[in-house]
Amino acid sequence: MTLSEQTTADLGTMLEATDQRLHEMTCTPEAVNTYSPAEVAALWDLRDTLGAMLPD
Repeated sequence: MTLSEQTTADLGTMLEATDQRLHEMTCTPEAVNTYSPAEVAALWDLRDTLGAMLPD
């Protein structure tokens, strides 16, 4: 599947936002204790999916 430049850019933006959110959720002990492991795992799954969709 070939993605348009706009779609690729949009996916990249979503991936960056997901990375930022994961950092916020895991960067301190307080943050780690705030979010459920399932919530963090769901974001990791989303990140993996977005990353797999982007061309190399």
